Amino acid sequence: MFKEFYFRNWFWFHPIRRWEYGFLKSMVSGKFLDAGCGNGAITLALSARTLETCAVDVSDVAIATAEKYNNPGEKIAYGIMDLKKLGFPDCSFDSVACVSVIGQCSGFKDEVVSELLRVTKPGGTVFVSALSRYVDALKVLDDGRFEVSRFYALKGRVARELFDFFMAYRDWRTLFSIVFFPLFWLDQLLIKGKGETCVLLIRKKGVVG
Repeated sequence: MFKEFYFRNWFWFHPIRRWEYGFLKSMVSGKFLDAGCGNGAITLALSARTLETCAVDVSDVAIATAEKYNNPGEKIAYGIMDLKKLGFPDCSFDSVACVSVIGQCSGFKDEVVSELLRVTKPGGTVFVSALSRYVDALKVLDDGRFEVSRFYALKGRVARELFDFFMAYRDWRTLFSIVFFPLFWLDQLLIKGKGETCVLLIRKKGVVG
């Protein structure tokens, strides 16, 4: 029961997810794709704002978890897909999100972002979040076909190091997030600076269809 409560209220426990969710809830509309949906918590939180929602992940375990917590009435279509080769036609979605996945795409980050842009309609928006060193290295955004906005989270260095250490131990994640994240915000107040987490909002130029 607690796991389900945590799943459906995840953004109250995770300050970076809450920060990302602030962007997502304002940009998601129409037909929406959550690319790299993981356990589907973000998909579920956003599905009420869309006309149609699709969620894909390369992991069959992640998709099975997402389907477990999905309510039948929410009409989310799940699928197992490689983000480098999505099984959707060009210009299929009004909005696309890829939350904290790009950093895991070693060696093919640009290919993934290109594919997200391919399935986005002209005038649509792609949301990408990752550590800034991954986002700043993207080359696909340099050709002028897209309007790109960057936003950086404030993050304290002490919080970043503690978080990385504890998140290496999977069994600690749920409990640790509840105990740790109030300290996370305090650390942000004490150690100001440009943070590591970056959000990209990529608008695909063209006439909205």
